[in-house]
Amino acid sequence: MKRAYTNKKAGQIGDGLVREVVTLVQTQVQDEGSQLRTEDDDSTASTTLSRFRINEISVPKKKGRLVGLGRRTWSVPPSSAPPPFVDPE
Repeated sequence: MKRAYTNKKAGQIGDGLVREVVTLVQTQVQDEGSQLRTEDDDSTASTTLSRFRINEISVPKKKGRLVGLGRRTWSVPPSSAPPPFVDPE
């Protein structure tokens, strides 16, 4: 998101709302990462957040759906899905 909304010439995000969201997400990721480091000081566990967890922070779910994203595409459609349309011509 940061990369998509950053002005290439100025190197800054022009939209104030997007800037606030990016800052909020970066802060949450840093906070959660620092919590992992303090909890796992004696262990050898990885202290970096997974890409999945970062996406959960930046794209919250409402009613089981990802807000702000289109429908998820399935590589394999569910068995109850109708077959894809094939033009008979």
